[in-house]
Amino acid sequence: ALWLAVLAVPIITLLYEHGRFGPLDTTRTAGALVMYCVGLPAFAAVGVLTRAFYALGDTRTPVRASVVSVALNLALNLLFNGPLRPLGLGHTGLALATSMTAFASLLQLTWYLRRRVGPLEGRRMLNTLWRVSAAASLAALLGAAALRWLGDGGRGNLAAEAAVVASTLALTLAVGYAAMRLLRVEELATVEQLARSLARRLFGR
Repeated sequence: ALWLAVLAVPIITLLYEHGRFGPLDTTRTAGALVMYCVGLPAFAAVGVLTRAFYALGDTRTPVRASVVSVALNLALNLLFNGPLRPLGLGHTGLALATSMTAFASLLQLTWYLRRRVGPLEGRRMLNTLWRVSAAASLAALLGAAALRWLGDGGRGNLAAEAAVVASTLALTLAVGYAAMRLLRVEELATVEQLARSLARRLFGR
């Protein structure tokens, strides 16, 4: 999420800034992408929690939470970009409303699941969250610095734009991985095991 937010403009430039899609369109689209990035962790977590309820044979609770979220999303859309526009955030307000709704869904599902199965090791998850957030923040800051150093010299050249996005992705992944190992993120071992398993399937090693 942080990588997407930091690289919003270069990514949109690479994917869309061709033909009639100009720099102003890129700026506006990147603004919406940043707001969607705010809720990206919640979107992922909601998917996991919804499957947990399905595994328990409970399909009503996710639907109930969805109804509340739809109502909240509508209210936030009207607040951020409705006819009266009290906050006047424009199209980015619609994206922010979606992200805030995702967090509302996450809180609802977490509360319902805790009532259903008991404690969810919240302290352990918070411990992981701050470690991963710290590692990701460091990686994103270095990615932003690299992006500023590279500048806009390659804008308009598809190969140069792709190189900027790819190199910054490689930098942030490397720094984020190293920082998570340094901070001893427990779940990193599971990711490494999955990567090794995938490598064996692909390369037979």
